[in-house]
Amino acid sequence: MGRKYLISQYLESIPLFMIVEEYLRQRAEDPKNTYRALKVDLMHYCDYLAETYRRGVGTLIFNDATKSTIEAWREKCLQDSSPRTVARRIAHVKVFFKFITEKHYAFNPAQDIKSPTLDKLKFKALTDKQYDQLLINIEKLPVRNWFLILLLLNTGIRREEARTITIGNLSEDWKWLENVKGKGNKKRNIPLNKEFRRSILRYMDWRKQYPMGLEYPLLVSNNSAKKSKPDSWRLNGKTVYRIVNDALKEVTTDDLAHPHTLRHTFARRSLASIGAKITNASKALTMVKEMLGHSSIETTMIYLNNDKNEILELMEDFA
Repeated sequence: MGRKYLISQYLESIPLFMIVEEYLRQRAEDPKNTYRALKVDLMHYCDYLAETYRRGVGTLIFNDATKSTIEAWREKCLQDSSPRTVARRIAHVKVFFKFITEKHYAFNPAQDIKSPTLDKLKFKALTDKQYDQLLINIEKLPVRNWFLILLLLNTGIRREEARTITIGNLSEDWKWLENVKGKGNKKRNIPLNKEFRRSILRYMDWRKQYPMGLEYPLLVSNNSAKKSKPDSWRLNGKTVYRIVNDALKEVTTDDLAHPHTLRHTFARRSLASIGAKITNASKALTMVKEMLGHSSIETTMIYLNNDKNEILELMEDFA
């Protein structure tokens, strides 16, 4: 009896929830929002299995997860959720089964599962007029809130990234945010323009009233903060959302009044600015991709105009 058979038999006989917990331990260092979505999606599938088999979640084993149950779960999800949400759930389930089955030499029931077809990705960014008005409006905000919005506008970082970056991520010359940890624990460096560096000077002059160690968050909140625990000085994610939401509601509609609108705005403006300065258009697309931390160039392409000639030009020499 071969080793592969023995390990596979072991995996297929233990409770499914234990296998899920094993996988989540491997992903514990993921950004908070990514980890939470992953856990919710995996448990959503487990709950569906329990309902299908009319058994408790704790009694499920690996063999209960089959291609047919995953496909049926996908169809049920499509009745209640958007195709994009279902696509995310399917992606999380597929990566879970791929990781576990490769590690334990077992058959992967999700290997051939297809995600729902999605319409072309769309994004919503601030217009130039809205952008200019926002810059005027935020001058009246407290320094930290003013700086938060400028940080998002000038770097395109995500809400979770903004609240977790530290003073140590800021290069000594203030020209870079270094080793910013994004989705999948991937790290990237983001350049900081001259105008924004002036804003950093004003902010850091204000921030010096709080602990300035490299391990302390760049954006601070002293609610329940303890000097001995740098992480306790971080802004809450809901606070970041509220600050941005309040500011954006003054210049745009409610559906755009959230932090990701600032990320979209940064991406669109950066692509236009870089593309105007270099002759290699595909290089411009690659540069924006790296700054945003996208894993695929296709994701970055949503920031192009819906012009086939423009897309063709950019991708002609892309490698």
